[in-house]
Parts: sequence; C-alpha cells; structure tokens
Amino acid sequence: MNIVYFGDQWDDLWRRRQQIAGRLAQKEPIARAWYIEGPVTLTSLAKYWLGKADGDACDRWRRIREKGLQFETDSLHVVTPLTPLPATTNSVGRRLNHLAYRLAVKQVAVANRHRPVLLWLSKPTDLPWIDYFAPVLTCYDSTERFWEFEDAAPRLRQLWQHQDAQLARRADVVFVQTEEHLREKQAQGIKAFLMPNAVDIDQFEVPAKNVPADLRDIPTPRIGYIGSINYRLNWDLVEHTLNRLPQFSMVFIGDSTDEAPCEQLRRRYSNIYFLGSRSYQQIPAYLAAMAVCIIPFCTTSLTLSQSPLKLFDYLAAGKPIVVTNGANVGNLEQWVRIADDYDNFCLALQHAAAEDCPELQQTRRRIAARNSWAVRVEQIWEIVTTRLYEKAA
Repeated sequence: MNIVYFGDQWDDLWRRRQQIAGRLAQKEPIARAWYIEGPVTLTSLAKYWLGKADGDACDRWRRIREKGLQFETDSLHVVTPLTPLPATTNSVGRRLNHLAYRLAVKQVAVANRHRPVLLWLSKPTDLPWIDYFAPVLTCYDSTERFWEFEDAAPRLRQLWQHQDAQLARRADVVFVQTEEHLREKQAQGIKAFLMPNAVDIDQFEVPAKNVPADLRDIPTPRIGYIGSINYRLNWDLVEHTLNRLPQFSMVFIGDSTDEAPCEQLRRRYSNIYFLGSRSYQQIPAYLAAMAVCIIPFCTTSLTLSQSPLKLFDYLAAGKPIVVTNGANVGNLEQWVRIADDYDNFCLALQHAAAEDCPELQQTRRRIAARNSWAVRVEQIWEIVTTRLYEKAA
C-alpha cells in the first residue's frame, strides 16, 4: 500500500503535517509515500527574481532551483505543484490554478494507479483531489477553521467552509485537534477523532549548553514566545504586561506579519525584543534561556479550534507556561497557568517565574514525552488500521 499525503510547505520546520507524513511513511505495510506540498506560484517567482519575495518563498525557489519540482527524501517523494496565481476569489483565476495544480496531482495518481492508496488530506481545498484516486481509505485531518483566517477574502472563507463540510462527510476517518472542534463536527453528524498536536521530543534531549548570542545582552528574567506573530496575539495584553512588569524582558521569536505592531512597540518600550524566525533545531536553546513561556492569544473561534504546537515545545523544554483563555490547552491545563484577565496574566507570570524548580521542570518534560509525535502517530495509526480492517470486512 502507498500513501499520498496532501500537506503544506515541505521545509526544515516540521509542523503537524510533515511530522505525521514522515512517520506514517515508515509504517508497515506502506511501500512508498508521496507528499504533495502546497503550490508555489508564478507571482512568487516574479517577486523572487525582483528581490521582493518573503523568506519562505525565497527558500522554496532556492530549493526548486537545486532539486526541481520533485525530489526524494529519506522516506518520501515530495511533489511541488506550480500554479499561476495565489489563492483567489476570481473564478477564472481559480480555474487556471486548478488546471495547473491538476497536472501535478494527475502525475501522482498515474504513478499510484496499480497500488492500493491511503489518501491523506489536510486542507479544505484538497476536496477536488479525492476523485483523482481510488483510495482504500481517505483520512481528513481537519486541523483548524480555515474560514476564520482574517487575512483571507470573505468569498474564499465561505468556499473553504463549504469544502471542509463536504470533505468531512466524504472521508473515512476525520481527525480534529481540539474538543471545541470535535463538538462542532459531532453536531454536524460526523464521527471525528480528537488528535491534538505533539512535540518532536528528540530535539530537546540534548540540553542547551550556551545562551544564543542574540539573547546574551537581553536582561533576565525573560518571557518567551515562539511562533507566528500576527493578529492572533492580544497586543493590548502584551502592552499591559510591558507596562506592569518592566523588570521582565519579553522576547518574540518568529515571523511577523504586517498587521503586527512590532516596530511601534519596539520604539515605545525598551523591554520588548523581536528576534525574527529561527530554525526548529535552534528553538530548544532559545527556550532554555527563558524564565517563563507564554501563549497570549485572543479568544476567537479560530484559536479555540487550534492546538498550539508551541505548548508542547514549552513543556519539552521544561518551562513554566502562562496562557490566555484563547489558547486551547486541552487536557494539559493542570501544567499551565491560565489567566482570565490582564492583571491575572501578569500575576501568573510573576508566580510562575518565582516558583519554578528542577522538579517541576522534569515533570513537564515527562508530560511532553507522553505527547511526542512518535506517540501521537501510533494513536493515529491504530485508528487508521482499525478502519482499514472494518472496510475490508
């Protein structure tokens, strides 16, 4: 049996989709695994040539120049579709993108036509590709409410919501990340399985020996955040914390979007630092230098449908964690401090930093080990194989 996995960008920062795909590819009886990543666009190529592309696009085009639109890893065959345009509400543009994307999908479908296929889909926009395969099992990993992304056009968001509902009904197995999302699917009459995110525990096994150079001049104690820096963060809370706790340094690591007020905050406060993105291999060293780690999310329908990857990284680093109600921590709430208002958030930070100790750090690491990607994929595989046996019977 082969697996065809539709995921997002294949890069060095392995998130949920890459972790699951890479580990499923090594399962018996998977003979060969194909990973179809999100498309690159000709518009991004033009920006790359002009020196105006963002970091992700530059990395992808450099990789394509070196390896082409298809390449082999240790366990997977990665395919990069090429489309003319970014996601668009224009019907002509969508049709052009679909035709271009279809060329890559058909190539993979032809290569797998004589083998039973386990088809794995992970975005609402993957809906059209079901009909290109005759899978023995279709899995849909409904990771979040894509239609809640504020930077997407309303018509696109409406389309994604419709595609998500259709895909969930057509799939043999549906996974979700949070209880909130699980209840939503059950209300739609869909049997779904709760499967939160996890951590690559191997990255944290070797203790960091040195503080990263760009942290050494940042005063302690440090409050750390890793991840996307965007509209999901409660910036009023961040500013309140900067004012209330000037003795703490707030350090943000990750790519920031245009709407994030990074420059304004940097100019106004001397105790906030934006360091940009770092490779996943570097993250353990940065987390080791933090006194407390935070997830200061706004409470929205989108954040409540997500299982924060950073939560598991923080636990693996043994760090005390303070979150808002908008951070969906699932059954790990006894290992974090959840603050329901701005003042309580600041108090929780102070208590978390003061009360931390080696015993608590070891306990957090043990909790993280129980939530590793190796453990999570075993849970996924048990559900998948059970459903395969049921269908065969």
